[in-house]
Amino acid sequence: TARRLRDGGVGPTVKEELDSGDPADIILAAAEQDNMDLIIMGSRGLAAARRFLLGSVSTKVTTHAHCAVLVAHPKEAHTA
Repeated sequence: TARRLRDGGVGPTVKEELDSGDPADIILAAAEQDNMDLIIMGSRGLAAARRFLLGSVSTKVTTHAHCAVLVAHPKEAHTA
């Protein structure tokens, strides 16, 4: 099981931190400092106009990260 693998030292290291400032800059700095292989993050799915005006954390991270970035997009609601 996943728990046995993790207890045996196999699998990803998950790290949680609390910080203040620009989220993208903080994520990028932590990834560089800890020599991460992969960043996994979510996306709020902002419309193009809002993303342009407000900026997108996931866009900045994927553009500037030294490692691979996996962005999970929100699940679309199905209409019946």
